Order: sequence, then structure tokens, then C-alpha cells
Amino acid sequence: IISHVVETGNYLAERAREFTGHACVGDVRTTGLMMGIELVRDEETKEPFDPELGVAARGMALALERGLSISGVTGVAAWVGGDDLRFYPPLIITREQITIS
Repeated sequence: IISHVVETGNYLAERAREFTGHACVGDVRTTGLMMGIELVRDEETKEPFDPELGVAARGMALALERGLSISGVTGVAAWVGGDDLRFYPPLIITREQITIS
């Protein structure tokens, strides 16, 4: 399982870079099979969204509507504002299941 996680995690990291082209993505971080996507109001300044907007919750709802269960966290920028979407797939996930189409 560990060698599978390392190999598949490297593939996830490669594919995750595709998210950085979106204006609301400030950063994408991966380690193993875990992925975090920082959502920002301004791509250049990395200004976070106002917590009252519920951006992480909306991102979670949109993903779930499409069959993907992720977690969202608010308050990640200096423990005040900021939104992250986080992906913790099962360790047996395949490349095909990761592939973004």
C-alpha cells in the first residue's frame, strides 16, 4: 500500500498543478494522497474571501453534487479568514479515479 500511495500521490501532485490556473486558487499543496486547495479572492495578492461568504462550504456542496466528497475549512488565513478545500482519498484510489477530465 505504501508504494502505491507514493506512486499515486506523485501522480495526484502532477494533476493538482492544473488547479493553479484558476483565478480563485491561491495555492495547491499535496503530501502523499492528501491535497489542499487554498481559495482566494485575488490571485495576485492572495487576499482571502470574507468568511461570511461561506466559500469553502459552497465548494464542498458543488463537489458533492458531482459525487466527490471533500472537506472545506474556513479561517485558514491567520485563523481569521481564508478557505481551503481538502481531499483525503482512500489509499487504494487509482490513477484513473484521480484523473481530472
